[in-house]
Amino acid sequence: MFSAEEYADVEEFYAQERPTMLHTFPSLAEKLGLGELMVKEETSRQGLPAFKVLGVKYAVERLRREGRLPPDAVVACATDGNHGRAVARVAARLGMEAHIFLPAHASERRIESIRGEGAHVHLAVGNYDEAVRQAARESQAHGWVLLSDTSWPGYEEIPRWVMAGYTHILAEASRQWIEPPDVVFVQAGVGGLACGAGSWFAQQFGKWRPFLALCQAANAACIVERARRGVAVRLEGGLETVMDCLSAGEVSYAAWPVIERLYDAYVGVEEEEAVEAAGVLRENGIPAGYSGACGFAALWATMRQENMAGLRAAAGMGKGTRAMVIVTEAQA
Repeated sequence: MFSAEEYADVEEFYAQERPTMLHTFPSLAEKLGLGELMVKEETSRQGLPAFKVLGVKYAVERLRREGRLPPDAVVACATDGNHGRAVARVAARLGMEAHIFLPAHASERRIESIRGEGAHVHLAVGNYDEAVRQAARESQAHGWVLLSDTSWPGYEEIPRWVMAGYTHILAEASRQWIEPPDVVFVQAGVGGLACGAGSWFAQQFGKWRPFLALCQAANAACIVERARRGVAVRLEGGLETVMDCLSAGEVSYAAWPVIERLYDAYVGVEEEEAVEAAGVLRENGIPAGYSGACGFAALWATMRQENMAGLRAAAGMGKGTRAMVIVTEAQA
């Protein structure tokens, strides 16, 4: 999705960024029958409990360079939690007003964390996708700058910059690992991180890139279903899941072509699998939330469940495999 110059620009922007940890867990790797397990921990990034601020700050930087975000701008977005909090934090630091739209089922904890950043919170009458539509309508009506991490036809530039910002996670990890991973499990809601990660690995390694598996909450698996059916889908209903930051009914328009081209497997993660995986990570010192543990949950299930033998074989996973996951958010 991005040129070498764009990746370089992201890295120049984040040249002074304090890196998050890339852990290795030899005992867990041995238990799973792997050669190495790498866990990139994004439970604390720039004082926030998730990775999302990387995308928000870079998109805001691009807008400011182009003179499209004046000091008196009002910004808005939809969120399941972490993206909205990141937008609210960045807006507050720049002295801007922020309006954040959440799905009707949003927890009081998510709501209060965003209000605590000084933003106005609005609850949509419906799920995350309705919050996206409401944020877009209100932004157009009031002249607000919409800082969305999902995209649709005609609104792609800002989400693209957000996804570019996410690629810093992988660039940073590449300076921390000894050898690159053979297999990477990446969780997705609308697909922004998955798109950014897949793009980065493809640009860096070409045809020698790792085997890429995309993971979603089984109760809100819009990308898994699109891959399965081969046509665009929009999941309806509350889409409630313990992996609440991954609750979305439709893949990002800009992300899907990259995901479709680059991802080798798609995994739906059940509720109990996410809970178990988060528990394992916490026992090993990583305070993972259920959404943050989704990629590890998919890897954990792949290596331990007989019905995942096909994926293990397709990825060539075994005792020499170096596997990587990203823990994208902290336990609330």
